[in-house]
Amino acid sequence: MRMNLTIIRQFRLFRHTAQNPRLFLFREGFIRWIGLIAVVALAIWLVYGPFFRISQVSCTKQAEANCDEEVLAELATHTGQSAFTLQSKPIKTKLEKANPAYQQVAVSVTLPNILTVTMIDSQVYTHLKSATDSATLVVDRNLLVVNKSVTPSPGIYTVISAKANQIGVGDQITDETLVKVFELGSLLKQFYIPFRDIIIKSPAEIVVSLTDGKIVLFTATQDITRQVTSLQLILQKATITKEPSVVDMRFNEPVLKY
Repeated sequence: MRMNLTIIRQFRLFRHTAQNPRLFLFREGFIRWIGLIAVVALAIWLVYGPFFRISQVSCTKQAEANCDEEVLAELATHTGQSAFTLQSKPIKTKLEKANPAYQQVAVSVTLPNILTVTMIDSQVYTHLKSATDSATLVVDRNLLVVNKSVTPSPGIYTVISAKANQIGVGDQITDETLVKVFELGSLLKQFYIPFRDIIIKSPAEIVVSLTDGKIVLFTATQDITRQVTSLQLILQKATITKEPSVVDMRFNEPVLKY
């Protein structure tokens, strides 16, 4: 009996609604508005709610487990921000400007709440210093000065020049003589001629100390490749004859001193 009454009431309500289109449209619009409000509320909760807020920082540098403390402190300032609204580009730009040694910086958000940063250092190419300064400039393969260190990296040769006093971290090396000298260092390694350091006394007098004690003189005013290939031939012949102590490559015909 009660079931029949319920069916009758629902039928009457349906008939009443059908006979009043305005009421029907009102009910449909009301339901849609409720659904829209629910979707908006859910979106707001996702963006500003506690579940999707940065609470962890994952930072790796050149395959190391953790980054420097200064970097971690900077990243910690972003905890509490929404994972959906966090802007990664400003973080990336700030880290790159803070240390030019970072060749690549990647910043991303791992849902629900992890800020992930990966940094790759520039590969050290050479050192540059003046004879009067104990600190050494670290130069990468693009001839960008990426750092300044009191302790040079082992196995990396050093270029000594008075012009190092005019160069700082973040500078691009464009000086013609310095560029020629870095080319010289690259060619010496390419031709397997081991050396310790290069001293620039002038563009026409570049002194290279080989690891076996020999001194070789080059000039930046002439073809560097020709000078290095000629030196290689001289060193090969020196293995079967008396070895010179000084090899001067600045002339058309190399000068050997014993």
